[in-house]
Amino acid sequence: MKKKQREKVPLSNEFSYVRDYGSPKHVGEDRREYGIHFTSVEIFKNFILPYIKDELYKYIWVDLFAGEGNLILPILELVSPDNRAQFFEKHIFLFDIQNDMVEKCITNVIDYANEKQTLHKM
Repeated sequence: MKKKQREKVPLSNEFSYVRDYGSPKHVGEDRREYGIHFTSVEIFKNFILPYIKDELYKYIWVDLFAGEGNLILPILELVSPDNRAQFFEKHIFLFDIQNDMVEKCITNVIDYANEKQTLHKM
């Protein structure tokens, strides 16, 4: 069987497309069953964050399929460590149906918290 050629997608500075820069190998069949797509932190930082960085405190940021939290958690880098717990509590809501993804997301929140005191508030 002849392999289908991929469509060539033009890129510009203003628009791009999302590539899968490598998914963890552990997802395997779950990827098909749950329709999993991992958004890399780099994609968020390069293509989304520049457009929302001045609006962070105006909105509530919700990810209903949070996975590891890569789509929203990098926002915390722009919030001072002393205010991260309060910002997280008021502005970030993350959900996922897979327990292992929730655990990884919690681990990532801990990494962004940088302080145990902040973590206990989160």
